[in-house]
Amino acid sequence: MEEMIGKASLHDPTIATGVATDKVIALTSQTPSINIVNIPMPTAEERAELTALDRKLDAIAAKLKNRLLSAKET
Repeated sequence: MEEMIGKASLHDPTIATGVATDKVIALTSQTPSINIVNIPMPTAEERAELTALDRKLDAIAAKLKNRLLSAKET
């Protein structure tokens, strides 16, 4: 790589390569690939179910924590 770029820093060929890639894409009428993610948002009913489940899990976690603290005290 160093023989190819002479006294130029790595910054210069990096930019040139990026520009060349952009030109090839433009000349071949291709568009750059873009990843699109669709995230389905929960409905109000689903959100209510999730909230209820979270509360139940929080209650279980609180009971386990209380038991652990009680066991440490004895």
